[in-house]
Amino acid sequence: MKMHAAPAQQITAYPWANLIRSSPRIAFLLICLAASHVAAAEVKDVYVAGRGVSLEQAFGNALKEVKGEKRNFWVVATGTEATRLTKDSAEQRVLRSLNAVRERGGVVYACRADLLRAGVKDDDLLDGVASIYGYGAQEWAGLLPVRKTAVVLPKEGAQAQLILATCSGDSQATSGQ
Repeated sequence: MKMHAAPAQQITAYPWANLIRSSPRIAFLLICLAASHVAAAEVKDVYVAGRGVSLEQAFGNALKEVKGEKRNFWVVATGTEATRLTKDSAEQRVLRSLNAVRERGGVVYACRADLLRAGVKDDDLLDGVASIYGYGAQEWAGLLPVRKTAVVLPKEGAQAQLILATCSGDSQATSGQ
């Protein structure tokens, strides 16, 4: 007659591993947090004005990040912040910040859907501001952003996707930096 020994408790080098095994909810939460951190880390140099961030704050954050060097970065204006980029309503500080952003290699987009809701036409926008439609998560799969004419998007897919998702009003879009 063979005797079976009781299974030994698995010892791991990572003390949190036992906690994850014992609670699937904690494991799920950790996976979600890790995924959001990785997603945020992948999308660099995209700054969003709107959703609680003013145009001045987005421009300021972008300019602070580039620290005077010339490189590619993008500022996306949504909601009422997009309408502040018009020839009739732009304030001097917005004009100065816009010029500084463009001098350092930045591209400024205004979400076209927000502009249309406010009755703003492309001709009303400040020079150097491009209006852009967005694509939602459903529309993005397998779609290249070529149907929008005269708008240059970043070569980096994650950056282009964030810009397009921001202007789609997609609830999945994050705010970048």
